[in-house]
Amino acid sequence: TGDMWREAYESDTFNDDLEALWDQLKPLYQHLHAYVRRRLIRQYGADKIKENGPIPAHLFGNMWAQSWVSLLDIAQPYLGKPSVDVTPIMEAKNLSALEMFQISEEFFTSLGLKPMPAEFW
Repeated sequence: TGDMWREAYESDTFNDDLEALWDQLKPLYQHLHAYVRRRLIRQYGADKIKENGPIPAHLFGNMWAQSWVSLLDIAQPYLGKPSVDVTPIMEAKNLSALEMFQISEEFFTSLGLKPMPAEFW
């Protein structure tokens, strides 16, 4: 099945490209995983959450641990601090939908992503 899914990609080096991307992303994922584990140990105790190995999937809210939203109350950094809400600033600037998309594109291209194709605009 995996081979069939990968057929749609037009790169002869697709698997190698994915491995290289994973190698770049893995340290961030490991730090995030360690942070969440530490918070879970603080919440439930070291007798229930081990220092290493997988975090019990049921704590994520579903069997596949696809979403970590259920851990927000435990793992959210800066507890008690207000969330960043840019809505009032955007409203004060009276941005059009087009301007919001243009600003978004500037942000994403600054991260190295490709700009939207001309036909998008």
